[in-house]
Amino acid sequence: MKILMFMSSGNVGGSERMSFTLLRHWKKQAQVRCVVGRSGPLIDDELVDDLDLLETRRMRHAIGPLAKIIEEWKPDILFAAKPDASLALTLAWCLSGRQGQLVLRESNHRTAQGLSSWSPFMLALGWAYRRADLMIAPSVGIREDLVLRYRITRKHLAVIHNPVDAERIHSLAEQESPVLEGASRNAFEIMALGRLVYQKGFDLLLEAIHQVLSQSPQSLFHVTIIGEGPERIGLQRQITQLGLKDVVRLVGVKENPYPYLKQADLFVLSSRWEGFPNALAEAMILGVPCVSTQCPSGPDEMIVSGINGYLVQPNQSEALAEGIRYALAHKDQCQSWGQMAAEAARSYYAQAIAQNYLNLFAQQLGEVPLERQYAI
Repeated sequence: MKILMFMSSGNVGGSERMSFTLLRHWKKQAQVRCVVGRSGPLIDDELVDDLDLLETRRMRHAIGPLAKIIEEWKPDILFAAKPDASLALTLAWCLSGRQGQLVLRESNHRTAQGLSSWSPFMLALGWAYRRADLMIAPSVGIREDLVLRYRITRKHLAVIHNPVDAERIHSLAEQESPVLEGASRNAFEIMALGRLVYQKGFDLLLEAIHQVLSQSPQSLFHVTIIGEGPERIGLQRQITQLGLKDVVRLVGVKENPYPYLKQADLFVLSSRWEGFPNALAEAMILGVPCVSTQCPSGPDEMIVSGINGYLVQPNQSEALAEGIRYALAHKDQCQSWGQMAAEAARSYYAQAIAQNYLNLFAQQLGEVPLERQYAI
């Protein structure tokens, strides 16, 4: 099987890391050629061999060179994981005479994100998605959004969760890390992780923390938010206004957040929407108990509330506060959530997810799956 993977850039991002993770595992069983539009730090970090770097300033400039590579190499499967790469790859595939099976992936719930279906780019993206032989959605919620938003038929859709490099995460989590400023061995440590943007709902988390303290002023806990982004100034102002300076820490980006995450007593996902929340999957893999909003989409496919975590209604600080209060009041049960979460998260391990992709590709080509398919 010959697989051509196209990436718009080697910049640090969830889709890019996911693509490189798949690439490493696919190379063990198939011929894989990776074409990248622009350079970026991940290319050096991942040390990828046999990579075609186009160094184009704009995605449209990659279409011609990409079509030539398709014509010459004649891949069986063409794959892209992000919208801009998907559109460029589809155009190149059409120019090359539609050689091979086109498989595209949508990474986010675009309707929940609030993006108009009628913008020029979204109209073009819908055109590309409807021409794909197969669309991959990382969650059932995204699959349903693709059906409604782009009128894609279900027979052309498959759900495969994002791969998480569990071996790498466990290894990094074992590295020593300095104690975070303000941390206390006696306090219940709550952790949140992500870009400081509206989507992640950190403003809702701060409101929830304020409500918890207002009703239970004796509660001893600290909240650490790891990440950086345009909402930092507003969040810092909110922390001051709510009187949370002694409770909540914005610590910025950590090159290796996993030692901190592993030591947390609770991970909170406060997002307004997601595609498939990688941070939640990583916390589950490390056995950290989780409280999450039941936002579109992903969390309700990962957590069975009360069994391996706790789900609350999205966009409601009161609901988030209730979930945090429950975790504080039921610490033994909270620990059992973490144990069950670690077991459930085995289905996100990169080796299993990469194999699911290869099996799906084999089925598209009318071949026998390479190995048994893991349950998703």
